[in-house]
Amino acid sequence: MDVGLHYVGDLQAGGRTRKLFDLISEGRLAWARLPSPFDRFVYPDHTIDVPDDVDALQRLLGDRFPTQREGLKRYFAMRRRADAEMGALIASKQLGRAGARRTRALVKHALRPTIDVVRDCVDDPRLVAVLLSQWGDYGVRPSEGAFGVHAAVSAHYDHGAWFPIGGSGAIVETVAPTIEAAGGALRAGVQVSSILVEDGRAVGVVANERGREITIRARHVFSNAGASVTYRELLPNAPPEILADLASLPPPPTVATLYLGLREPVTDLGFEGGNVWIFDDYDHDAAIDPLDGRLGVAYLSFPSARNPRAETHTAEVIVPLPHALVAKWSGARWRRRGADYDALKARITARVLARLETLAPGFGARVAYHELSTPVTIERFTGHDRGAIYGLPATPARFAMPWLGARTPVRGLFLTGADVGLLGIAGAAMGGVLAAGVALGGFGLPALADVLGDPRLGLEDAT
Repeated sequence: MDVGLHYVGDLQAGGRTRKLFDLISEGRLAWARLPSPFDRFVYPDHTIDVPDDVDALQRLLGDRFPTQREGLKRYFAMRRRADAEMGALIASKQLGRAGARRTRALVKHALRPTIDVVRDCVDDPRLVAVLLSQWGDYGVRPSEGAFGVHAAVSAHYDHGAWFPIGGSGAIVETVAPTIEAAGGALRAGVQVSSILVEDGRAVGVVANERGREITIRARHVFSNAGASVTYRELLPNAPPEILADLASLPPPPTVATLYLGLREPVTDLGFEGGNVWIFDDYDHDAAIDPLDGRLGVAYLSFPSARNPRAETHTAEVIVPLPHALVAKWSGARWRRRGADYDALKARITARVLARLETLAPGFGARVAYHELSTPVTIERFTGHDRGAIYGLPATPARFAMPWLGARTPVRGLFLTGADVGLLGIAGAAMGGVLAAGVALGGFGLPALADVLGDPRLGLEDAT
């Protein structure tokens, strides 16, 4: 099974994400393009197939909703502006709090609730829902999420979507030689328990390796465990202001994922390898009940159909699942959580499979194997706060926090990954670029921007 990676955008020739992965893999990482349409939004009374060209998408929606053409022009213009605003805001945080506050004052739309901006542009409730369909990519419902995140995520796929040839593990396999050639080492199975701070400077980490405590010392420490885990669990004496800000955020969005092994391909059922977003209705903010009632949204993908080297047929279904429903099993041993937990997973599995059957009769007969993961699964294997897969919730309040960047109050300690900027494979990788630039000091960020062939990285907007 491919866990956690479903599709990546901005990999067209000249795309910044393409340049970054070509750089860090030294050209070893190859990508397979998803078929067009790469996204399909399935609503009760109509379906939208999303082409891998943003202009074609705007024309398609204009033809489907002819009275909304002017509103669609406003929406896509607003999306471009909010995407740029979000990039500038994230970049400005790497320049210090003063720069972040100045940029924050110039932001007009990126930190507004997503649904408010969309409704300002179009007034057909069905089109509003369609434009919001990708909210599952960042997990925060449209009434709570920052429009800049929605803009950045949707624009990320303006030229289509790709999947790594060889599966998600190919990223590690192709990037590891670059790390090792530079004198680095990859150490699996080592669990960090704390960041070692001496005289106000981070000098290494304390970790557990196969039952024994070890200390790894380093000139710089980079944490991609997420802001919550880094400040609350790993860093001694974290600043009260930061802890208070983290505590003020809503719980991070969490999900259940149903992994399916298939007896044979499902192309004859109408699935060509793209994503299928299945919606119960047009209300993305309505309450859900993944056990017995409304799923809200189910995201269906086919990793094996995207990977030319796949030898088996697989599918995955992701549905929202609040951590509170499984919190009482948070500290229990893996595969030893008891009959009640197993029964809960069985109910969710049956509910999801039943929904797939209504979408494509005969799908269930293709399923040879299934296994469900919940937020406590993610928590157990990754250490993520409450089993969140997206990092901190993508709310306006999160991005308004001026301290939330690569730079930390502790000398020698840097935050990296998704919480530095945006979520996802590309967002986390760019978090690494920003963290490296800040650690290099001086002209570090402009130098990395030049290496990537992008003179901005959001910096000219930020300044």
